[in-house]
Amino acid sequence: MKKMYKNTLPFVNNNLTKIGKTTKSIVTTSVPIVEKGVSAVYGTMATGFDLGVRGAKSVANHMKKSRTRKHKRRH
Repeated sequence: MKKMYKNTLPFVNNNLTKIGKTTKSIVTTSVPIVEKGVSAVYGTMATGFDLGVRGAKSVANHMKKSRTRKHKRRH
């Protein structure tokens, strides 16, 4: 068992180091892409929210105008 571990552990350690370095380089190169995607998603959500607020204000203003017109017609 000891002989097997002595031969196996350096091999496993070396491969784990390679995997770690490869993963680190992949993550480093993909961070700007991920940030750009997240930015686009949040930008879209913010635009949608802004349009929703504008739409609600527009509906509220329209309702106010229609109420004043109805009152003027009745008198």
